[in-house]
Amino acid sequence: MSAQQPKIVYGLFCEFIRMEMSGQTTAIGIWGETCRVGASAPVVLPALAFHAYICNLGRVAYNAKIKVAFPGKAAPVEMTAPVSSEQIQDSQNLNVNMSPVHITEAGDVVATIELDTTPPIRREFRLHIEFQPGATLMPAQTPILMKATKS
Repeated sequence: MSAQQPKIVYGLFCEFIRMEMSGQTTAIGIWGETCRVGASAPVVLPALAFHAYICNLGRVAYNAKIKVAFPGKAAPVEMTAPVSSEQIQDSQNLNVNMSPVHITEAGDVVATIELDTTPPIRREFRLHIEFQPGATLMPAQTPILMKATKS
């Protein structure tokens, strides 16, 4: 019988991810599915972060790769997070803090997580960026936890 595969439970975009002394993860300024910017493009966001929670009850070792792609940019931000057999826990938080972030046009910021399990696990999470000069910067009125798109 094979071990239970890890599962990417949820992902969210926020302004910043902070690791507390207690080991708790704190997401500051959580966004919904849309970020409305009250200015014209291009803009510089002081910070943008992505957080994903992975449940790993089967305690399977894996490497995680996170790519965050921005509208109008060819190269995504990439990071890897290896989980060796000595580090395995029932769950893991994957965090990417980016600062500053240049947004040149409206569109989707796409965070893609890939786990090198057998079979591989892949999920995408999106944050839609809209420019509305004169509008108040505010998240959309949708649930905080982002919906993943299957790929």
